[in-house]
Amino acid sequence: MTRNLKFAGCLLCWLLCVECWGADVYSTGSQGLQTPPLDWNTGSYWDDGKSPSSENDYYITKGHIIRTPQNTSTDSGVNTFAGNRLQLGDATTAGTLVFKSHRATLNNLVFVNGTISNGVNAQVYVYGEFTVNGSGGISSAADPQSPDNRSMFIAAKITGSGTLSTSASTGTGNKVAFLNPNNTFSGTLNVNGTLSLYDGTSEGILGSDTVKVVTAKGATIQTKSNIDIGTWNTTYYSATGDKAFLMPSTITVSDANTQAALKVAGISAEIGNVITSTASTRAPATYYSNQQGQQQNSWDDVNVWSIGSSSGTVSTVVPTVGDTVHIVHTFRTSNTNDSTGVVQNFLAKTYIDANGGWLSLKNGKATVNIPDLILNGGKISNGLNPNTTNKLDGNIVVAADSSIETDFNRSVQILSKISGSANLGIVNITSGTMATQAGTILSGNNSAYTGAITVNEDAWLSATADNALGSGTLNATKNSLTQIAGEQSLRAVNVSDTATVELAATGSLTAEKIVVGAGSPKFTGTGTITTQHLDLNPGTSYTPNAFQGTVSFANGFTADRLTLKSVGVTVTGGDVVIGKSDLSTSLWVPTVGQIYSIASGAAYYNVALDFSDAESSTIQVDHFEICTSTSGPNVIPKVTVRLAPESIVKANTLSIASSNATGLGVDTSENTLYLGETSTTIAVDTLHIGGGNYYNESGTLQTGAKGWGSLKALEGGKLILTGTDGVRRANMKVGWAAVSTGGGSKGVVDLSGITDDSLVLLDKLVVAQQSESVTFTQGTFTMDAGTVDVNSLVLAQIDQSATGKCTATFNLNGGTLKVGEVRRGTAKGNEVVHFNFTDGTLDVGVWGTEAIPLELVQDGGTLTTSGSTLTLFGDYTQNAGTLQLDLGEQKLVAKGTVDIQALQLDAADGFVLDPVAVYEVFDLSDTTGFDWSAIDISGVGALAGYDLVAQLAGNVLFAGTRGAISAAFPEPSSWMILLLGMLGLIWKRRNR
Repeated sequence: MTRNLKFAGCLLCWLLCVECWGADVYSTGSQGLQTPPLDWNTGSYWDDGKSPSSENDYYITKGHIIRTPQNTSTDSGVNTFAGNRLQLGDATTAGTLVFKSHRATLNNLVFVNGTISNGVNAQVYVYGEFTVNGSGGISSAADPQSPDNRSMFIAAKITGSGTLSTSASTGTGNKVAFLNPNNTFSGTLNVNGTLSLYDGTSEGILGSDTVKVVTAKGATIQTKSNIDIGTWNTTYYSATGDKAFLMPSTITVSDANTQAALKVAGISAEIGNVITSTASTRAPATYYSNQQGQQQNSWDDVNVWSIGSSSGTVSTVVPTVGDTVHIVHTFRTSNTNDSTGVVQNFLAKTYIDANGGWLSLKNGKATVNIPDLILNGGKISNGLNPNTTNKLDGNIVVAADSSIETDFNRSVQILSKISGSANLGIVNITSGTMATQAGTILSGNNSAYTGAITVNEDAWLSATADNALGSGTLNATKNSLTQIAGEQSLRAVNVSDTATVELAATGSLTAEKIVVGAGSPKFTGTGTITTQHLDLNPGTSYTPNAFQGTVSFANGFTADRLTLKSVGVTVTGGDVVIGKSDLSTSLWVPTVGQIYSIASGAAYYNVALDFSDAESSTIQVDHFEICTSTSGPNVIPKVTVRLAPESIVKANTLSIASSNATGLGVDTSENTLYLGETSTTIAVDTLHIGGGNYYNESGTLQTGAKGWGSLKALEGGKLILTGTDGVRRANMKVGWAAVSTGGGSKGVVDLSGITDDSLVLLDKLVVAQQSESVTFTQGTFTMDAGTVDVNSLVLAQIDQSATGKCTATFNLNGGTLKVGEVRRGTAKGNEVVHFNFTDGTLDVGVWGTEAIPLELVQDGGTLTTSGSTLTLFGDYTQNAGTLQLDLGEQKLVAKGTVDIQALQLDAADGFVLDPVAVYEVFDLSDTTGFDWSAIDISGVGALAGYDLVAQLAGNVLFAGTRGAISAAFPEPSSWMILLLGMLGLIWKRRNR
């Protein structure tokens, strides 16, 4: 018993779930146009006997007619079909839906075999979404006997790829209107009567670019804006009644309120114009050009056509709608040079074949329109007299490698849409003469073309519309000119020799990869260039001490990745952007491992990036490598990089001149990075200038043997140098020989000329480091303005048992060098340190070390400290300049001889001078020689105007006012030392 109850319960649940799953509900009857107002909500019209529910799908079949609810007021809302789906017709029968309301919504109406129509004497608006899977119809009047004031305004989105027919009765103003701008219908659209795409407020489209429009005689399509449709067919009946799909016989484009144009399959008509093709009763045929076409006859002469082959029976008609022609000779269009604005429609499907197929345009001021043209290996040219531009409209499919050829003062303007994937050559017939007065003009949107366009030697190509160059490849060759006025987005661009690519202000060139080959091509104009990869590779050979090519950009470029070899690059305007903000790419100048090689001897080739005339340059890379190489040794690069006036360099590492096997710069020149003349921001964690570590092209860390490199500022340029995040400090080595080798390394950092507000933040600065035995290592750092703030400055460091002279030079000619400690790296006997202190401020905490004292010679400027103690390990000689300390706050601890002429005493913020106290300023406990009597003491800042003097007591030099010194030290006797415990010595850390 329990088991049976459980089974019954499960069966009940299953039945309930079936009901929840929904069902297919079919129409059971039909209702005439004049019957009482029963509608789609009437249960008796559905085989489940219920009003529609959102769980179910509904089907009107077997020729049944169902009506919407009747609603004659336009202000009473919208009637919405409650079912999940409503399908009209099935595989064998039809279904019809008649609208008796002014506004209705069907969110999922499917046409399989059915029609919707207007059943009220007014305008009907329909919303939702239609899908045309089979055949469907939209009619402005359900009753053709009552056609007055009956239109269907379809605001619903139309999708699908079946066949949809629109029919507007002949009553005044009756129409079917498509008002949804998102229609994606891609099937065949049969137009009868008037089809409108605008109701005064909303504007719709016919469907996708591939929709086929079939128009009946006298059909009208009204537009507000220009529309461009891919394929346009009409129905043609042969004499035997066979049906074929052809071009339209007649279509009128008319909208009195606007000036727009309709362009269907390449046929253009301004508003109010009529396009007509000649219909005939004969069946379509295939024709070939014959020898007559090479004479003075043109294609509208029946004698130039043969049936079946070029040597077949001469035709008695000119091919037209539905025919197929093959041009296999030199062939001419009609000569209408004296006609202006005329369109010559050649409506046969036209092939220009290989091995002789040549269409010579003779139309002059007229426009030739070929809606269905296939370039099958032949060519198109301007065959008219000079000073003309022949226009070709329609649709072109490049099915095999073909060409467009022009001559001096003879142009061809392609208005057609180009598609296909074969190659298209742009050719100048007069070789050796740059045809700057004439060429090929592409004025259509050719984004469907994926082949390669090659602008051959001396040829001229102009792209005047967006995507005119297609989406494939552009090849620009010797002495060619490619002008770009629209937005071009390509897969690849290849430019070589002396080619010029000119971008108008409205022009942009975007490509996955731009490759610049041998020669010295130019990118001119004020348009923009953007690429994922810019590859500047002028060739595999080299000329000693020369560029293999110079590439120029008039308006900068943007490249996620830049590759370049033996090339000079100049930018004369605009902005340069290299790399990405995430530092995911790297930049090698030249590319690592691409050093040319010869059997013996040595030669140099130049590589340069010159952005000095650009407006700005931004380099954002993982590793920025200037003249670093793993190969050689005989052919050596010399590299110059000049940043734009406003520049940013952001990288994890920056290396200048380092190589495993080549002597980079042994001809006494230097591989140099020049900073911007206005402002340069360098955000780099690690900088190696002249030898040292670098990264190869695979991203592997290399230990370079040697190299000569420099970083130089320009007069008046501001420099901000920090770590990558712009806050932390960078690390820098200048001159580093890391591997045992002949020759050596030389690094130079010359910041002469930077502005006073410049700031360099470094954790550790090493000037001249020698890790293995080399002939020499040199490092030089020069500054005359701004602030260089360093935690640790190391001068001349020799690691292990390396031999060779290691020379470090630091030139402080101005500005402020603020450094925690300055020390000589080692004391093995072959280190040489030159610290030239002629001007500016040396703000130091510790100078030298106890184990390795370091001499300090001051020939100008100011020596001071930011801490409480300035400790000097080594002899201090002051030939000129001053030593400046905060009285009562700072003191000098000297560990060698002291020869000082001038002492300036200042006071820290908040310090109050006690005129009866004396203050310790020098600790001379470890000083081997000091003459205090020659010191000229002056007060500056808060102590300016005080009469300050000094007195030596034991190993301490005290300072204070003259009265305080006289009272504290009446005579030089040892007992006076006891007074020190009674003096009010005030120690505060200097606050700057």
